Amino acid sequence: MTDTQPTVSTSEGETSKVQNLVQYESAPTQRYSLRARETKKNDENPPEAASKRKRATGGGPKKGRPSKKEKMEEKKEETKPSDKTAEKEGEHEREEVGGEHQHKHGGHEKQEEEIPKVLEKGQIYFLYRPKVEKSEVHSMDEVQRFFVLLRPYHHNLKRLLIIGNKHLPHPERHETGYAVVEMVSEDIGEIDKKHFEFDTYQTKTLGERHEFPARPVGEGLYAIFEHHGSMRLAYILELPEIPGQVQRAFDIKDEGSFIFTVKNPSVNETARRKDFPKEVLDQLGGKEGRRWAPRVHPDVLDHEGIEMMIVGAHHHLNEEVGAELAKELEEEAGKKARQMNIGKLLHELKMSKKDHSIEPLKLGQWA
Repeated sequence: MTDTQPTVSTSEGETSKVQNLVQYESAPTQRYSLRARETKKNDENPPEAASKRKRATGGGPKKGRPSKKEKMEEKKEETKPSDKTAEKEGEHEREEVGGEHQHKHGGHEKQEEEIPKVLEKGQIYFLYRPKVEKSEVHSMDEVQRFFVLLRPYHHNLKRLLIIGNKHLPHPERHETGYAVVEMVSEDIGEIDKKHFEFDTYQTKTLGERHEFPARPVGEGLYAIFEHHGSMRLAYILELPEIPGQVQRAFDIKDEGSFIFTVKNPSVNETARRKDFPKEVLDQLGGKEGRRWAPRVHPDVLDHEGIEMMIVGAHHHLNEEVGAELAKELEEEAGKKARQMNIGKLLHELKMSKKDHSIEPLKLGQWA
């Protein structure tokens, strides 16, 4: 039986490719047969003929009218942006994603050595509310909303955030999520009354409807800082000491961080609110700015209706902020945790054990 050999081109480059393929996939006798056939073809086609073929196919020097390929290359050169424009566009893309891509893929040594600039610290609370008419929750399917409450140390305002997709973005998968500042108040009792307490309301079709109280599911220390050209929020969980089933469902880790950018309502038609104070709009970039502002002061979050894109960054803080700052935050959180307990947490949130289930916080179980 005669072995079937692959068709071999007279081009030197394609000959090399075929030989490499045969070297790995063919038997020694096949390789010998192929080389013999190549030698014969080369003898029949001297270098002069090969050179003519090469020039005919565009490999050699060209004279006369430019080929179609040359015309396309000239057209590309005419439409190619200048070096400065390309540099600007590259910088724009890096800033839009908060500089995370460059950091994750190496970046520059200068960026690696950058020291995070802490702009704000405070307490962070995680809570969830059951769906309408659900007095108990057994899984994520029965959760209506997931909240993050920020309580900065430097002023009395409390910020209530609603987190889209009902969980934090996963840090190791670098998930993207959404958050909105739903309510800002100096009185946490007002926030509790409007979003955390039992409530009833009337509907035309279903009659009286009931919303059951929110459940606290975590508490800790947070810090907002600027790092690698983007704004980031890192947290350390104090309660519960060990995250359980419920914390895992919401992607609440013992510690973690995420990047956030703020939607610029001046150039974003989908913004749910546009009548912010001028100083806020200016900080977000105004009409000349980008759709998402990568660098803002945390005080921007003191305005209801602010929308944010959040991206999971790191699980372990020493990878995010460096060993020195991570140690500082951990020591501060540890000192505070020794003074914190469930009773004190409920008192801070103006909640009672009678109305608000503590099993998610105490045991890490649904309730």
